[in-house]
Amino acid sequence: MASDTRFAVGVVHRRVGPRAVLAEPLFFPEVARLAADPDAAAAMIRHDFAVRLPKLDTRELFRRRRATTARLVAFTVDVAPPRKTDLWRTPVALKLQAVAWEQAGFVVARIPALGVEVIAAPKDDLPALLAREALAALRRAELTKTLKALAGVATGGLRLDWLDVSARLPSLKERAARGDAERPKKTVLQTVASVVRPEAEDAAFEAEEVVAQLAEALAAKPPQSVLLVGPSGVGKSAAFGELVRRAAAYRLGATPFYRTTGSRLVAGQTGFGMWEERCQELIKEAAKLRAVLHVGSLTELMDVGKSNCNPTGIATFLRPAIARGELLCVAEATPEQLPLIEKEDPQLTDAFRQITVEEPGPDRGRRILRQFADADRRREPTPEALAAIDRLHRRYATYSAYPGRPLRFLDRLRRDGPPRTPIGEGEVFTGFGRETGLPAALLDPAVPLDPAATRDWFADRVVGQPEAVSLVADLLATVKAGLARPNRPVASLLFVGPTGVGKTEMAKALAEFLFGSADRLTRFDMSEYADPVAVRRLVGSAFNTEGLLTAAVREQPFCVLLLDEVEKADASAFDLLLQALGEARLTDAGGRLADFRNAVVILTSNLGAESFRAGSAGFGADRPTAAGAAAHFTRAVEQALRPEMVNRLDRVVPFAPLGPDVVRRIADREWAKVLARDGLRFRNVRVTTGEGLLDRIAAVGFDPRYGARPLKRAMERDLLAPLARQMNRHPGDAPLSVAVGVAAGDIAVTVRPVPGAKGGGEPASPVGRQAAQAQERRRWHQLLAESTAVRDVENEVVQLAQVEQRVRSRQARGKPQRPGDAAALARLGRLRELAVEVRRQRVAAEEVEDAAVVAFHADAADPALAPRLAAGAADWDALLFRLYAASRPGADRVTLVLYSEHRGHLAALADAYRSEAERHRIRAEGRVFAAVTAEEARLVEAREKPPKFPKTEGDEPVTAWGERWLWEKAGSAVRVVMRAEPRTDELPDGAIGVALELTGPAADLRFAAEAGLHEFVGTPAEEGNPDVLVRATGEKLMEYRPPVAMVRRGAVKADETRRVYDRGKGRVDDAVTGEAFEGLWGELAALLPPVLAANARHRLRVVVLE
Repeated sequence: MASDTRFAVGVVHRRVGPRAVLAEPLFFPEVARLAADPDAAAAMIRHDFAVRLPKLDTRELFRRRRATTARLVAFTVDVAPPRKTDLWRTPVALKLQAVAWEQAGFVVARIPALGVEVIAAPKDDLPALLAREALAALRRAELTKTLKALAGVATGGLRLDWLDVSARLPSLKERAARGDAERPKKTVLQTVASVVRPEAEDAAFEAEEVVAQLAEALAAKPPQSVLLVGPSGVGKSAAFGELVRRAAAYRLGATPFYRTTGSRLVAGQTGFGMWEERCQELIKEAAKLRAVLHVGSLTELMDVGKSNCNPTGIATFLRPAIARGELLCVAEATPEQLPLIEKEDPQLTDAFRQITVEEPGPDRGRRILRQFADADRRREPTPEALAAIDRLHRRYATYSAYPGRPLRFLDRLRRDGPPRTPIGEGEVFTGFGRETGLPAALLDPAVPLDPAATRDWFADRVVGQPEAVSLVADLLATVKAGLARPNRPVASLLFVGPTGVGKTEMAKALAEFLFGSADRLTRFDMSEYADPVAVRRLVGSAFNTEGLLTAAVREQPFCVLLLDEVEKADASAFDLLLQALGEARLTDAGGRLADFRNAVVILTSNLGAESFRAGSAGFGADRPTAAGAAAHFTRAVEQALRPEMVNRLDRVVPFAPLGPDVVRRIADREWAKVLARDGLRFRNVRVTTGEGLLDRIAAVGFDPRYGARPLKRAMERDLLAPLARQMNRHPGDAPLSVAVGVAAGDIAVTVRPVPGAKGGGEPASPVGRQAAQAQERRRWHQLLAESTAVRDVENEVVQLAQVEQRVRSRQARGKPQRPGDAAALARLGRLRELAVEVRRQRVAAEEVEDAAVVAFHADAADPALAPRLAAGAADWDALLFRLYAASRPGADRVTLVLYSEHRGHLAALADAYRSEAERHRIRAEGRVFAAVTAEEARLVEAREKPPKFPKTEGDEPVTAWGERWLWEKAGSAVRVVMRAEPRTDELPDGAIGVALELTGPAADLRFAAEAGLHEFVGTPAEEGNPDVLVRATGEKLMEYRPPVAMVRRGAVKADETRRVYDRGKGRVDDAVTGEAFEGLWGELAALLPPVLAANARHRLRVVVLE
């Protein structure tokens, strides 16, 4: 039973007003109370503890009682005046107190006035550590800029008391019982299934017949469960969703509908008999509610629940209840899965009423597309676009039944494109090509396929095989014209010929031409399937493992399927190929269909290669003709393969042996590939190729019986290996001169360092420089993602999201909003947009870097890179400004004060600042300070009454503004020292300074760092001191009082140099960024923008990223 628990709680009392004491219990901030005196606060805290402690979790209560002793620690913080401030010259000693306690071997101290906690080791100097951290906290809060801000820090004494608190804490048993009572218990149906709501289901079109049959079975007397049979994507689940939407029309309005899967039914059921017990409860609850349960795939339901000790799946377990009508189910299966279901459990399908969902014909399919397009008016497709979608998906998207795939495709087009714009036929072809990889020449009838250009394209990649290239090009022309045989693979080819003549290279070239990448080549080495057991791996085994061949085609139906050395496979493999090549479909052991109609199937064979290498008797046996070799290999294929296999091939493509001239051309191409390798392109290497080198390599590597492979081995052995050994003797960044040639009949390689050249530096080529810029931009984005500024934004988004949830909860209960909710929600929206922009730009930077690196490797300039880099730079600057503004809400105002004895430079620099402010939509208000003559001062002193001066200690001089005159009081003497006038185009006589109050986005960021001495080089000596002294302050324009000393000549003294202007050379040197800006001519207003932009970027990187 519950017991009374007593323990001590430390309470820190802090006086915050004349009759106000803030009492803060240690480790219980939610119980802090404000009272007139400490005793009243203690009584309130005791009452709150008695109410709150029983509700706390035991672990949380133990965590909060981590210390039972504490002490007060006094320390002093010396706050130095800000740089270049005349009103605050000596450091201020700020006396503060902290509460310290021991915890886990460390000392933890909290400064209540600043809300800062410090962790220290027992041997550390705690007062010094507290002083340092307190000073850092004051600077973060920007409280050290002015004495007024510093005066607001509470420095009153603290008082630490220990209260004896008593609370009745519930026992563990009572806590568990209370938790069970408060937690609503979910039924089995609610646990394993989700309610299907009509408003959440998408409409199904042209499905009235299937929906009517489904409703008829479920509403019959007695009702029947339904098995929807149809190919994947035909609309089985959509028909069920349409029934839910129109349940009332079919007298099923009172019937609850649920959706689940086999995996949800067994989730968490690890013990023996657990899922069976759950299914029994499910049957009872569903029968009581007369609910209809959509269970998804029936084959999944059969497999789920099986184990080595239990061969029964969930479907078999539920079969009696389904057959009796106690459990109404809607299941799905494909026609290929149906025989497997009947084979494993013959009675299971008898428990369902089967409804066949047929794939719609052309007319009905176009009506479905039209109705789907009319249901959503975001983007309306043209009739030509709908016809193109229908035609492309019926021809190429055969791996998914109609209409699921075309509807999803149309929905993606509507989402991705600009709103309110029609979807045209060209956009359809582009989108379909992007998804499948097929070229526009095959998809779009308006794009011609030039046979000559196609032959040239393949001939550049496969050298020395003109007959094979012509056969492949002719076949592609047949496919383009739509004259290929329907319901067959795109092409079925048998490449036959000796080794090393380009059969695999042709397959890679075909994959690149059709699908845009050689990676779309799926290769199977058929020598691995030389026995019947191994062949079963291609379509799966009896142990329900997925077939290797069928899985590869199902995963990527648009591919070039290369079956290499097919003659080495077992005879049973050819039986599978007969089905794949004849009907373009293959079913694996699990009943899953693989569609080959979008694949190019290529078989390669070395049949006849052994007899070809043996040659023939007589003279000239070493040099067989191309025609004779082709006839030899064709004859070998016809003798080895069955006639039905040969009849299913579109082409038997013979590859001729390579001649010396072809090998020489291949040597040129291979050497070009060597020069494009990273080891030569990424190093500063100059390669000189001697005459006769490639002739020598071609001669060494030529053998008509082994093709081009001896050539590659000779190049690696005789050329690249010596080159690599010599290059590795030099540093990686050393410029090298490489000479390769032939000397005394052998290949000679010489590598020497370039005299006087230095390593390193940026890439010399334009694409290299673009790649370097893109990489640098991506690195900056990575740094930004890990910066404190972005983490603060993300943390604040999480915190404000909790406020948003509370606001929605109050709105749902009909309660009004609290003060500040609207501002918090508005800031949440802005911060969310900022966080999204940070992620968007990071992804964009990675994409630009990828494109730049690809262009660099390809050594081909991408015209789109330059504008993308420029746009990324502009977006980057804008993002940093937004982050700065978000992290410093009050940084939108600064006052710049310029002093100079040179009126021309003073006016020019003030006008430049004003112009730059207006360019960034920052409002600028100006005021001019001018010295007064003795006569002018005497008249004003006689005519006007002095203003009220602020109180000061001692007899130090003090100034105050009158209507437009600055008065000084020193002891009992009062005099006028300066006048102020509104800023005009021309400075008045006696002007010594200009003040500009700049208010707008990031005004502090852009202009506060301008403080310092601005030196002007090349000014004639007779014009006097040409420099301009700039001060930055947070004071308002009308409250700023310039120092009296500024009226005296020579007041603009040597100060820390901020910037040097050499207008005679068009050069500006910036001391903060360390940059030198060349080629800046003209007025200051024209040359200052790039300098200020660089300063802003520099400060942003420092403030935001560091």
